[in-house]
Amino acid sequence: VTSLIEEVCVGLTYACRHLDAEAASAMRDAMADFDKSVGLMEEARLAEDWQRALGIVADDAGAEPLLAGFAVRRLYDRGVLDGGTAAPYLSRALSPAVPPSAAGEWLDGFLAGAGQLLLHDATLLAVIDEWMLQLGEDDFVALLPMLRRGFSSIDSMERMRLLALIREGPKPAAAVAADDQGPSEAFERALPLLRTILGLEDAA
Repeated sequence: VTSLIEEVCVGLTYACRHLDAEAASAMRDAMADFDKSVGLMEEARLAEDWQRALGIVADDAGAEPLLAGFAVRRLYDRGVLDGGTAAPYLSRALSPAVPPSAAGEWLDGFLAGAGQLLLHDATLLAVIDEWMLQLGEDDFVALLPMLRRGFSSIDSMERMRLLALIREGPKPAAAVAADDQGPSEAFERALPLLRTILGLEDAA
């Protein structure tokens, strides 16, 4: 088993390149299962080898964006990256120079089950928010299905809390407590679209 794990770690970089959408999705599922298996081994050396392999995929320009985003997320969950060190990955992956489709795939890989992550890490939420604001209308509409898929893995209550957090915007806790103003006019215009992205059309 140890030898198999080491072989997977060595070959992971090449296995994450030149895949179509279906194969990339299957590879993400396989990587997620493998990640759990490595955790069950409880051997520090194997965990370090796996984290090193994930780091190479995260930095590999040739890796499928879905898998690169997933690798960054696993490194974040494992504590290898924190908000400050993960944010540059998001900034690069979601920069205007990256095709929106590739950025959307990267975000899909990163977002899986990320409700608590976005609720408690203002830096990462701000990077995603800024990227979405910079999208042109045609690119934004084309990415809606991918954005919805990325957010669909987040619990519905967490999506509601995310919507409330976006409405409030960045402000000190005291200011939030004292703020008795209603929703802004811009937020009210954007609310139907935000509900669509978060999959909350039927929410009360």
